[in-house]
Amino acid sequence: MSSLRARLVGAALAATVTAGLIAIPATAATPAAATKTAKVTVFHGVPGVVVNVYVNGKKTLTAFKPGKFAGPLSLPAGKYKVDITSYAADKKAGKKTKDVIGPATFAVKAGKNYTIAAYLNLKGKPTAKAFNNNISALGMGQGRVTVVHVANAPTVAVTADGGTLIPSLKNGAAAGAAVPAKTYDVAVNAGMTKVFGTMLPVTAGANTIVFAYGTYPKTFAVAVQTIKGLPTK
Repeated sequence: MSSLRARLVGAALAATVTAGLIAIPATAATPAAATKTAKVTVFHGVPGVVVNVYVNGKKTLTAFKPGKFAGPLSLPAGKYKVDITSYAADKKAGKKTKDVIGPATFAVKAGKNYTIAAYLNLKGKPTAKAFNNNISALGMGQGRVTVVHVANAPTVAVTADGGTLIPSLKNGAAAGAAVPAKTYDVAVNAGMTKVFGTMLPVTAGANTIVFAYGTYPKTFAVAVQTIKGLPTK
């Protein structure tokens, strides 16, 4: 990861809960503003294609697989041009080939925490978006649950222990709520159809971020990112 960090920073300065659920190790919400940096994680949510990721023209990730996270990294505030190409095509050509996702430009601000997600829109076409993760203070004994809908699937509702957590969430959107820390029986529903369900542990002082990705029902899956160390109010 240190070499990935070096390449990303260099580019900037030059310009588990159930089967089908993938978890990224928990990371801390450090005060990035103090060092004029942002925390950035990358999520690959496009099934069926292994990719290379270029930032400001420099290759930063090689053979990046669907359902995986990279980061988080501390990056200087500023704008980043991201190109995502096919790993197989690049390898065959021996050079960077045409984008399969992007190009896209993202601006990151000091003190913020982002996850840049590559995913499928409702037409099944690959796209990318930077999600600004909520790292604001929580009440004592509380955690935060965030659901990010990056699946080629209809608008969904999210319940926790049978109660409504998020009433409506469409493709390309994210929503969350602060809840008492414990393990919840979480379900994702499209109309009257249960799309996904799992027992989801929510830790005090953390934002548990659930990414729903792929195409429902064939390649639909869930991945989880956890940001720990949020301040207490």
